[in-house]
Amino acid sequence: MDRRDFFKVSSALAIAGALQKQQLFGQGSSVDMSTFNNQFSISAAPSHCNQSHDHYTCPWPGDWVSGDYKAFLQWSRGDSGFNEGAQAAVQLLNAATIQLPAIIATAGGAAVGNVWKRVDMMNFAHYLATVGGNISAGTGLAILSQWHNCHCFRCLYYNAPAVALYMVQWP
Repeated sequence: MDRRDFFKVSSALAIAGALQKQQLFGQGSSVDMSTFNNQFSISAAPSHCNQSHDHYTCPWPGDWVSGDYKAFLQWSRGDSGFNEGAQAAVQLLNAATIQLPAIIATAGGAAVGNVWKRVDMMNFAHYLATVGGNISAGTGLAILSQWHNCHCFRCLYYNAPAVALYMVQWP
C-alpha cells in the first residue's frame, strides 16, 4: 500500500473511529487533552528529545506559551524527513480508538517514522480536526509532530487551544 492508498483508507477509518467514541468540540471551546496527558509526559523531555541541551529552560523570551507555535506547525506541515513523533502518534490514536491501516499500526516501534512522514501526519491531523470531527486527536497529532524537539513540543502543548484552532482553520 503506497501513501496515497493509505490516506484513502485511513480517512474512512478515521471518520468511523472519531465519530464512534471521541467527544466532539467546536471552535473556540476547550480541547480535551486528557488522553494525551495520560500517555505523554512533558516532564520527561529527555526521554523523547534527541537534542543535547537544557530541556527545561525556555529558550525564547517569556514563557512556553510565548513561542511561535504557528512557525513550528508550519515547519511540521512541510517536513518529509523521518518522523520521530509517529510512534507516539500511533499510540495516541490507538488509545482514542481511531483505527489505522495495518502498515502504520504494525510498523513496529520507531520504524513507523519512516512510513508515516510528518507532512502526512499533519494532513491527517487536519483531516481529523475538520472532516473527522475530532479536534482533540488532531491537536494531539499536531503537538506530537514536534516530539523530537522538546522546546517546540512544550510550546505546542501549552498552546493546545491555539493549536486546535490552527488545525481547524489552517491556511
